[in-house]
Amino acid sequence: MSKELETTPQSTKPPVRLSIKFKAITAVITISLLVVLASSITGYFLRKAVLLEELRDLNLSIAGTGAIGIFGDDLDLIRSNEDVYEPEFEFVKERLEKIRDVNGLKNEEIYILRPLELDKFTTEFVVMPGDKPFVGNVYIIRPENRAAFLTAIQEGRNTSTEIYEDEHGTWISAYAPIFNREGKVSAILEVDAEIDRYLDKIYETNQQLVKVLAVGAGTLLIALVPGIFLVNRLSSRLGVLKEALNTFDAEDSDAHVDLKTGDELEDVADAFNNMASSLAESQENLRTSNAALKDRTVELNGSLALTSTIMETVQNGLMLITPDGKIESGYSTSNERIFERKNLHHIPFSDLLRDRVPKQTYDLTVRFLKLLFNETKANHLLPKINPLKEVEVLVDNSMGQAQTKFLSFNFDRVWSDKKIVQALVIVEDITPRIKLSRELKESAARLERQGELLFSVIHVEPATLDEFITTSRNQLDTICNQLSKSIDTKMSMEERETRFSHQIEEIFRRVHLIKGEAALLKIDYYENAAHEFETKLQGIREKGNLDGNDFIPVVLELSKMIQSFDDMTEVINRIKGMYGGASSENGKKKDTDDPHHFRDLVTELAKRHDKKATLTSNDLKLTQVPEEHRGVIRDTIIQLLRNSVVHGLESTGVRVASGKSETGFIKIDVVEESAYVKVTYTDDGKGLNYERIITRAQELDASSSPGLLNTLIDHEKDQWHVDKLNELIFKSGFSTASETSKDAGRGVGLDAVKMMIDDIGGRINLYTEPGSYCFFVIDIPK
Repeated sequence: MSKELETTPQSTKPPVRLSIKFKAITAVITISLLVVLASSITGYFLRKAVLLEELRDLNLSIAGTGAIGIFGDDLDLIRSNEDVYEPEFEFVKERLEKIRDVNGLKNEEIYILRPLELDKFTTEFVVMPGDKPFVGNVYIIRPENRAAFLTAIQEGRNTSTEIYEDEHGTWISAYAPIFNREGKVSAILEVDAEIDRYLDKIYETNQQLVKVLAVGAGTLLIALVPGIFLVNRLSSRLGVLKEALNTFDAEDSDAHVDLKTGDELEDVADAFNNMASSLAESQENLRTSNAALKDRTVELNGSLALTSTIMETVQNGLMLITPDGKIESGYSTSNERIFERKNLHHIPFSDLLRDRVPKQTYDLTVRFLKLLFNETKANHLLPKINPLKEVEVLVDNSMGQAQTKFLSFNFDRVWSDKKIVQALVIVEDITPRIKLSRELKESAARLERQGELLFSVIHVEPATLDEFITTSRNQLDTICNQLSKSIDTKMSMEERETRFSHQIEEIFRRVHLIKGEAALLKIDYYENAAHEFETKLQGIREKGNLDGNDFIPVVLELSKMIQSFDDMTEVINRIKGMYGGASSENGKKKDTDDPHHFRDLVTELAKRHDKKATLTSNDLKLTQVPEEHRGVIRDTIIQLLRNSVVHGLESTGVRVASGKSETGFIKIDVVEESAYVKVTYTDDGKGLNYERIITRAQELDASSSPGLLNTLIDHEKDQWHVDKLNELIFKSGFSTASETSKDAGRGVGLDAVKMMIDDIGGRINLYTEPGSYCFFVIDIPK
C-alpha cells in the first residue's frame, strides 16, 4: 500500500526554545566561545610552564654567578659570632646583599651555608642578609632538596631542585658551591625563589587573554549574521522533513515522501524512501546475520582465551587505568608477582606506591596521573615528566618481609573520539640490572682502591707488610672489642661519660700507633687515613658530654679502615707472587727492623718542617731487646722521633743563632743490663718549654681538669715540681703545639708511649735542660 504524504509546512510553529533555529544559533555562539576560551586557557597554561622553566634557569644563574664572586678562604675564617665584626664577614655580606638587590630577592631567599654532617644533612648559617648578623644556627636541608644539595657538595657543580611546597609557599631552590684556594667546597650558596611571587608575569598573559577574547567576540559577531541566515534557511526545510517523518508509519514499508529542494535535504528524503523500500530486505538479512553472529561469537571466545594466556605468561606488568586512577580488570598476572599483591582490579593505581616510595615521588606521581588524562598536554611531554622512569619501591614478600625492588614504569594514552579513555601502563622489574650495575661500580671502586694501595706499598717488602697489617689489625680488633662491651645500665650518667671519654682516648692511642708505623714504612695511604680518623676523634673529644650516638662516626671510620686492610691483604698476596713468596731462603721472614726506616723517617719529617736532622745509634735493629718487646720499642722510637723533629729540634736559623750546628742531632743507644735492657734517647734540641707547659696546664685547670695546678706546685718551697711538669707531657690530650698537623698537635703520641711501656712492665724517665737537650731513659724487662 502506498501513501502520499503532505509536504506543505503546518502553520503551527514550535516554541522558540525547542526550535532548530534556536538550537543552531545557540550552537554557533557556544562553539565560537568555547574555541576562543580553550585557545586562551591553553595559551595561559603553556605560558605558565615556560615561566616556571625560565624561573628555574634564572634561579640557577643567580646562584652560579653569585658563588663565583665569593671566596671560600674568607668563609673559612668565619667560625663564630665574634667573626661577624671582621672585614671578611662584612665583605662577604656586602657581596651577598648586592646579589640580593640586583636580582630582586628577599632576605629569606639567599643564604650561605656551611655543611656540617652530610649523613644528617645538617648545615650552619655562615652569612645571610639582614640587620642581625649571626653565625652557627643549625639548618637541616629539606628531604626534597637533598639530592641537589649533595650534588653541589660532592660534584662541585651548580644544581637546582624540582618544585616543592612548604608552609610558606611553593619554591624552586638552587645550590652553588663556593671553593677555597685548595679547590675544596667551603660552603654552599642557596638561592630560593618563591614561585607565586615570580609568576606575577602571568599578568601579561591575562592581558593577552583579554585581547584574544575581544578578537574572538568580534569574530563571533561577524560570523553570526551569515550563520543566522543559513540557520533560517535550513530550519524551514527541516520543518518540512520533520512533518513528513511524523506521519511515517514504521509498519508501512511503502511509505513515501516527496521533497524537492535541490540540496542535501532532497538527498535525505530520497534516503528515507530507500530506507522504507529496503526494510523488508533488511529483515531477511537480519536473520542471516544472526546465524553468522553465532559463528563469530565462537571465534571471539577463542581469541579471548588466547589473550588470557598471553596476559598470564608475559613477563612485564601490563595494566589499564581509568581516568579516575583505578586499575581495570584483565591486567597481566606478572603485576601480582612484581608488587607481591593479589586482586589489583579496581583499586587506585596510586595505592601500589603509597608508603612504598618517598613521599615526594608519590606526590609527583599523583600530579602526573592528572596530567596523563589531560588532553591539552602533548604526548611527547609525558616521558620527560614521568616521575617513575626508574624508582626504588619497598614491597612485602610472601613471608611478610620487606624487600626493595627497582621498577620502571612507562605510560601511554588510549584515545577514543578525541578523548583519553584509558592509560596503558607497562611495568618492568629492573632490579637485577640495577643490582648488577651497582655491583660493577662497587667492584670498579674496589679495584681502583686496591690499585691505589698497590702503588702506596710497592716499595715495602711483603713480609714487612704482613707484620704491619697484623699489628694494625690487632689494634683495630682491640678497638672493636672495647666498643662492643656493653655499658652497665646501673651506671650513672657521669660514670658513662667518663667511660666514653676513656674509650675515645684509648682509640686515639691505637690509631696514632698505626699512623706512626705507616709513616715509618712510608705508606702514605694509611698515614693519611689514620690522620683523618684522628681528626674525627679530635672533634668528638672536644665535644664533651659524650653519649653512644657520638660513636657512630667512629664505627663507620673503623669499618672503612678494616675494609681497606682486607683490600691490602689481597694486594699483599699479589706482591708475594711478584716476589716469589715473602720468606728468605732459610725459611725465616726477612728483617722488618731495617735501620734505614728510622733514618728515612727523620729525613722525611725534617723536610716537612724545613729543618735538618741526623740519627745515629749503636743498634737500630734492636737486637738486644727481647723479641716480644721489639714492636713496643719500635713504636716508642717512632713517637720520640716525631716529637724531636717537630717540637724539639730548632730550625736551622735558630740553631745557628744560638751557637749550635745547623743540623739537629738525635742519638739512640741500646745497652743490656742484668734485669733490663736500657734504651737511651737523646736530642740536642731546645728541651722542654716549661713556660708553655705551665700555660697549657693553667688552661686545663680552668676547663677540663680543675685542681691540676695544685698538684704541680711545691707549696712549702713555693716553686713548681719539675718532675711533675715532666710527667705532664705524657698526659692524654696534652700538647703545647700551637696548631695541629699530620705529625703533631693531638696530644696522643707520648701518652701512647707511656701506655705501651707500662703494659710490658717497663718504665720511662725524662731529663731535660731547656735550650740544650732532651734525654729519655727506657728500661725494658728481660
